[in-house]
Amino acid sequence: MAKPGKAQIGPDHLEVAADRAALAAILDARGRHREAQQVLQGVISVLESVLGPDHYELAATLDDLAASIRRSGDHMQAAVLYERSLAIKRRILGPDHAEVAEARSRLAACR
Repeated sequence: MAKPGKAQIGPDHLEVAADRAALAAILDARGRHREAQQVLQGVISVLESVLGPDHYELAATLDDLAASIRRSGDHMQAAVLYERSLAIKRRILGPDHAEVAEARSRLAACR
């Protein structure tokens, strides 16, 4: 039971999403790609609803999901996610930013 005056953190809270993203990284590192991908898809849903569709954290999590999917062998789906991340980063950071160049490189390698 929660103590009076203590706020409850629910499944759609950003701190919970961050913890779930960390769990996904562990799962992915252990070769449990499908489980990691399911967790990351949930994180993406939270980020989109709380932060909106053009937030840097969303782009970073899309990159994580794309990388996991690529390791699973689905390069086409990974490319779709990398493209979405690239578009967000380009809008936020500008076309000449180093992270945008890195995102383009990941997309090219995926293709």
